[in-house]
Amino acid sequence: MKYQRKFLRAPVLQNSLLQFEDEAFIVKLEDISEGGAAIVSPKLITQGECSLLVPLKKFYQFSNGRIANEGTDILRINAKIIPQIRDASLEGYKIALEFQQMSLADAKLIKDYVETASKNLNFLVSLESTQRNEGL
Repeated sequence: MKYQRKFLRAPVLQNSLLQFEDEAFIVKLEDISEGGAAIVSPKLITQGECSLLVPLKKFYQFSNGRIANEGTDILRINAKIIPQIRDASLEGYKIALEFQQMSLADAKLIKDYVETASKNLNFLVSLESTQRNEGL
């Protein structure tokens, strides 16, 4: 049986603040979904719970040419560290987080962010296909 994600993910690629035990440090948020996130951490963390502050910017929606709400929302999310470090790089350790607690408003912001990213990708693929068919 093939593993399938429960939620769509979207790239974020920006810094976030992670609080783990008595420390707080900057991590790079690689992607996000309604259920969790992937981060690159300067510290190796293999288990436990943490709190993540995420500055989530609004995506420009290509298909309708506008941004629904401009600006950046700051989300505070409690998460469980999943003991599956994907690999280490020069930037740090790639770690998976499973969200445990967040407000309904924050969950909706993440859902909207991911859906807009998906729509943008579909729009670009269809645009490329149309241009290829027209010989551009």
